[in-house]
Amino acid sequence: MQLVEQAGMLQDIHDYDTIKAALEKGDEELIPSQIVYTIFDGDNPIRVWRVYRKMSQQELADSVCISVPY
Repeated sequence: MQLVEQAGMLQDIHDYDTIKAALEKGDEELIPSQIVYTIFDGDNPIRVWRVYRKMSQQELADSVCISVPY
């Protein structure tokens, strides 16, 4: 039983090191809790992220090559 627990702890340490390195390289980012709560509260996820990134609807549409109404 103790060996299984230690193996789990080793995997947790490995996962921590992996994500920490990805964050430092800029390959991953942390999501502010307010963003998560706002989406969970039912707000439109695209709008939430657009506002968080300080993008207009037009800027977002241009960045993904679609029209604003789409």
